Amino acid sequence: MTIHPLLRSVCLLLATVMLVAAPSVSAQAPKKGEKAPAKPAAGKAEEKPKFKAIWEPVNFKQDIKLTDVHFVSEQVGWVTGASGTLLKTTDGGDTWTVVLGGDPAAKDEPIKTLRFAGPSHGWAVKGSGKLIRTTDGENWEEYGRMGQEYGFY
Repeated sequence: MTIHPLLRSVCLLLATVMLVAAPSVSAQAPKKGEKAPAKPAAGKAEEKPKFKAIWEPVNFKQDIKLTDVHFVSEQVGWVTGASGTLLKTTDGGDTWTVVLGGDPAAKDEPIKTLRFAGPSHGWAVKGSGKLIRTTDGENWEEYGRMGQEYGFY
């Protein structure tokens, strides 16, 4: 008995698909006799994750639109926002200190883009293209202007 070459190709293809797909399907299905992982007993504290997986609201006394965020470590980071606002945290975002601005009623330009090249060297761009920088992570100064093309990148 001979098998038609097309039928043999189809059989080989199906066999290959079954061999490739079988491990992924069986990895998702629980095996018989296997117990589900035990949940921690009531009252026991679960281990805290190394990083927070979701954004959480933080307490800040003013309602300000924020525009950018940059962390240089798990604990130290900055956010920028409307009214020339620049805030800094040294405790992973639990509390924020006003570095610049912070008053939503102020008429200052918003600070938009924020970048750091290390723990103390950072740059930010104000609304009209003014470039500000810090070299110590604390004090900010006007450093120059961005070109007209800045908004296109």
